[in-house]
Amino acid sequence: ASGESGLTQLLMTEVMKLQKKVQDLTVLLRSKDDFIEELRVKDSLLRKHQARVQRLKEECEAGSRELKRCKEENYDLAMRLARQSEEKGAALMRNRDLQLEIDRLKHSLMKAEADCKVERKHTLKLRHAMEQRPSQELLWELQQEKAQLQARVQGLEASVQEEKLGRSSPYIQVLEEDWRQALRDHQEQASTIFSLRKDLRQGEALRMRCMEEKEMFELQCLALRKDSKMYKERIEAILQQMEEVAIERDQ
Repeated sequence: ASGESGLTQLLMTEVMKLQKKVQDLTVLLRSKDDFIEELRVKDSLLRKHQARVQRLKEECEAGSRELKRCKEENYDLAMRLARQSEEKGAALMRNRDLQLEIDRLKHSLMKAEADCKVERKHTLKLRHAMEQRPSQELLWELQQEKAQLQARVQGLEASVQEEKLGRSSPYIQVLEEDWRQALRDHQEQASTIFSLRKDLRQGEALRMRCMEEKEMFELQCLALRKDSKMYKERIEAILQQMEEVAIERDQ
């Protein structure tokens, strides 16, 4: 009986040890379960953080690409602005040169008009002088008178030869002097008429040349005005583009 009691006591002791081990294992298992749950929570949080980091990384890359694109656009805008500024400067210089050329042509046109007026007055004077020149009838009468005087002189010379006079008759000398004077007057009138006709032709030629130069200057002025208007419109368009570029750059 004492042996069974001792065995029972031993078994009870072993059972209690086993129960304690089971309790300890149960506590350990619970702590492991709690740790596992904590790890699960941390893993979930870690996954969320990783997803957020990935999203932030993608957003950062997208921001970098957008920044690069903005830099490229800004560079393109700056280049366009610089190019348009150069075109504006060149257009302004060209417009100034055209304005100077227009002023020069205006001065040449005014000078040509003044020369044309002077030549017109001179031509009118020549025309008036030509109108006042001896008529064809008067020239014919002078030629007839010259022929008559020549005939009379020849007749008197023949009479003198026939009568063998020792000296010339005063009447013949007077006739010869009248003939010479008439001949000189006729030659002077013919020379004057020739000179007037020559001056008239030169005046007409000069007037036509002045009119042609005036028309040429007017056409050149018209062409330059059109060019100036075109460059002015181009400058305004460039300024408008520069304003649009500046607005885009500010945005």
